[in-house]
Amino acid sequence: MNIDISFEDPNILSEHRLSSGYVWTNPHIHQTYEICMALGEGFTYFVNNRLYTLDHGDVMLITNTDVHKTIMPLDRPYERQVISFSPETLSLDKKKREELLTCFVHREKIDGRKLVLTEAEQKEFLRLAQDISDESRKTFMREIGQELTLCRLLLQLNRIWERASKHPVVEKDDYPRHIRLVFEYIMNNYSHNITLDELSASCYLNKHYLCRLFRRETGLSIHNCITSYRLTRAIVLLREGKSVKDVSWLSGFNSTSHFISTFKKNTGMTPLQFLQRGTPESNSVNEESTAQKAWD
Repeated sequence: MNIDISFEDPNILSEHRLSSGYVWTNPHIHQTYEICMALGEGFTYFVNNRLYTLDHGDVMLITNTDVHKTIMPLDRPYERQVISFSPETLSLDKKKREELLTCFVHREKIDGRKLVLTEAEQKEFLRLAQDISDESRKTFMREIGQELTLCRLLLQLNRIWERASKHPVVEKDDYPRHIRLVFEYIMNNYSHNITLDELSASCYLNKHYLCRLFRRETGLSIHNCITSYRLTRAIVLLREGKSVKDVSWLSGFNSTSHFISTFKKNTGMTPLQFLQRGTPESNSVNEESTAQKAWD
């Protein structure tokens, strides 16, 4: 399994997407924020080791630190409206920008990443999404038109978020209890050495049975899950400006050389190359490349 690092155009993008035969995609992290409305039934988002089941018209809010992928039945198309943008695209002062990103940042008040919209709110969302797309094809004041429309859409989502925060609904997690315990243990202890004996003891299961159960339920090995989580935390730390040496230890790798080799093996680039690819200058050419190096 891979970790894909998507380097999108840093500008505002609104697209209607339709895919067929979707299964577990590679976990990936965007350089941008993403808003995704489900336009079909029966698919699930995996975000930061949690599952979210989406109905038609539900919206997922993804930041540039969220590791996510999609589960979609093979017997139906995966249809969605996707809007991506970089927060820096918003030419507002810091306070106003932070206010518009409230629904992304303060997700604990609604227990996660999902927003449930009324039918009227869904129609307004899709209208604004189409307006963003229409503005992208104009030549006069295109960027201003897109930004103003995005701000209106973010305003709508924050008002929905405010309503949801007053009446939060705990999202049902479809993973068995023992699998959730493994995820929780990894998230709480990834910066230290994690042994299979410790994990099995925390779940009160035989370690051989736990390995089989985990792979059956998630499609991953426990080792790959630990490595995946450490790498995603490393990406966040690199973006925060920490040195490669500090990141290697803070994210749970036992040496800088081991961190660099693991990062390159699983993403296709070194940590420094990742940082260079993530700059606005390198993104301006509108690349769609992703790193794809298979894990064992």
